[in-house]
Amino acid sequence: MSAELIDAANGQVEHNLQIALANRRTFNNVVSATHCTDCGDELDERRREAVPGCTMCVDCMAKQELLAKQRGMM
Repeated sequence: MSAELIDAANGQVEHNLQIALANRRTFNNVVSATHCTDCGDELDERRREAVPGCTMCVDCMAKQELLAKQRGMM
């Protein structure tokens, strides 16, 4: 492998890392819902802090992800 190819690959990795970090900072500023949009139960404070911008409780989110997986959407 040539040095130029390795440098280009490292540059792409660095670029992707910077994008991921920027997205992470953006999502940390999002306010989480206080109640689940599906079942209406109050969201646990720990979940609201751990998953900024969450709108569903763990159970409803798991059901939605399972359905999406079964439909081939994930």
